[in-house]
Amino acid sequence: MKKFLYLYNPFSGLQSGGRDLDMIIGTFYKNGIYVIPHRLFTLENDEILDEYLSKKDLFDAVIISGGDGTVGQIADRMVKAGNETPVGVVHGGTCNDFARNLKMPVSLFDCINIFCEYNVERVDMLKVTAGDKEQYICNSIAAGAFVGVSHTTSPEFKKVFGSLAYYISALGEISDMKPFRIRIKTENETVEEDALVFAVLNGSDVGGMKNLISEADLTDGLMNIMVVRDCNFAERAGVGINLLARKGDKNIISLKCHRASVSVDRNMEVSLDGENGLKLPYLIENISKKLNVLVPKDFKS
Repeated sequence: MKKFLYLYNPFSGLQSGGRDLDMIIGTFYKNGIYVIPHRLFTLENDEILDEYLSKKDLFDAVIISGGDGTVGQIADRMVKAGNETPVGVVHGGTCNDFARNLKMPVSLFDCINIFCEYNVERVDMLKVTAGDKEQYICNSIAAGAFVGVSHTTSPEFKKVFGSLAYYISALGEISDMKPFRIRIKTENETVEEDALVFAVLNGSDVGGMKNLISEADLTDGLMNIMVVRDCNFAERAGVGINLLARKGDKNIISLKCHRASVSVDRNMEVSLDGENGLKLPYLIENISKKLNVLVPKDFKS
């Protein structure tokens, strides 16, 4: 009988990850899988979780019900511990970008059925080095305008509007956008611009926006970088509309690379998988096929 660790964050998104635990455990058990549930009180001081994640052969899979930040932090700790146990991701947050990039269904019990099929694939991760610190990223890195919105939008607002809450909150920041000078050096080119937004994507979805960079692929060994140039007020609104419509725009720079160094001219907030992250400057590397994940059988198609 397989043994799964089920981690749930009761504070993520709609706080549904811990509901119906008996039904969740029963569904797994009917499929021949024994489940150990673990409530995530805090990721910083959880000795039991540390013990679970440090033992490489203790579980056949680690199932995570939480937002992108929770998933990213758990995956980072597993990679650093050398734990290659497959990870299953449930839509437990507001945006759930990584779950969507893995083609996971929204329904918890549809996800469980996929986990029980135990179809394992390997996906890329982004490795961020900032000084003497390192962090592994599942989905995205972002800085500049709108990045703080995910932290300042109230949980109640998110409950009502979901990922749309971020866009509604962001509308009030358009006139206050402050540009910054960014320098990006890849293995192929160097870009230096006054920018409003900087983002690095491992998959195609970020911030609740589907297919923001449609060609982004979790398994191609490459990262996709997007920079929005500083522009006037009218053009800023147009950039936002074109991003949502997945259209090209003269103020959007797109790069694709294996490795990039990134620096800016001032201190600024950076989001790593949706959470406040390390301070710039960064060295960012795509680490090919670094994370084992449980996915639908049509994932590669």
